[in-house]
Amino acid sequence: MPAVRRFGLRFSLRAFLGGVTIFCIVLAWQLHRAKLQREAVAGIRAAGGWVYYDYQRPNPRAATTDPNAQPWEPKWLLALVGIDFFHSVEEVNMVFNEDGPQRLDNNGPAVNIAPHLAHFPRLRCLLLSGNYIDDAGMATVGRLKRLETFFQWDGQHITDAGVAHLRDMPRLTYIHLGMSQVGDRGMETLAKLTNLEGLTMQRNKITDAGLAHLAGHPKLKELWIGHLEGLSPITDAGVVHLSRIPNLEELDLQHTRVTVEGLKPLQALSKLKSLMLDGSTANDYHAVAPMFPNCKVDADRNPMTTQPLDILELDPNWKEAADAEIRD
Repeated sequence: MPAVRRFGLRFSLRAFLGGVTIFCIVLAWQLHRAKLQREAVAGIRAAGGWVYYDYQRPNPRAATTDPNAQPWEPKWLLALVGIDFFHSVEEVNMVFNEDGPQRLDNNGPAVNIAPHLAHFPRLRCLLLSGNYIDDAGMATVGRLKRLETFFQWDGQHITDAGVAHLRDMPRLTYIHLGMSQVGDRGMETLAKLTNLEGLTMQRNKITDAGLAHLAGHPKLKELWIGHLEGLSPITDAGVVHLSRIPNLEELDLQHTRVTVEGLKPLQALSKLKSLMLDGSTANDYHAVAPMFPNCKVDADRNPMTTQPLDILELDPNWKEAADAEIRD
């Protein structure tokens, strides 16, 4: 009897072996990815920080986390392969933790965490303070393409060169970069992030020229560009550029050189709800509030006793004079 060729059986076996090979490759890759993420999580925690996985952020649009949330996988399976096999880290906080009845602050020494961040490709929220990253580390942040919110307090080590790494991050909606060395060139980079809704750049090196880049920004609602002391270089000329941000709702001009007269262009902003002028040369509530009847104005209601810091420094007896005015 002539032999019968079993093409179907041979093809099925070949397809099965190919499928098994592909499955093994994918499994090995996923196990390796989980291992890298697990080690990165350990590194963040060793540096005093906190991490949150995707299942601990039930509402992706909100900034809140649920530390008590539980993954859907059975415990025996998690014990077998680990939480990092199934879930991705979406938030890293190196600053504080409010999961319990009392806030916990990370008071440990800052270490370079950029190598750990590289293993969180789905990171959506990053909170830092101090020297956890520098300009070189910002290159790693720039590769986190799903990042939506970035907070960096006390960022004296970050300059325009570091901010340049954020130029191709379309999902960023909020950036807080306080006390850094960022200037007008960095502001030009940030202004090109068209989905940005909030930008906090207090105590930086931004001038009127840098604010020109924000004119016409389509989504910006919150802008904090003041200082906490002294007087910043921002003047009335910069306000003209700010008046061209159509959706601006909240504006900080504290400790700037903006005058009451210079605020007039802001009257064109129909959505402006909050204007902060403490310590500025326009720090006069009674002069400014009538100009913005639908806006909350934060300014001194008794400006005769308050002057910008670098003006007060000209008179060594300013405190005694102010106390005398109060007593009168």
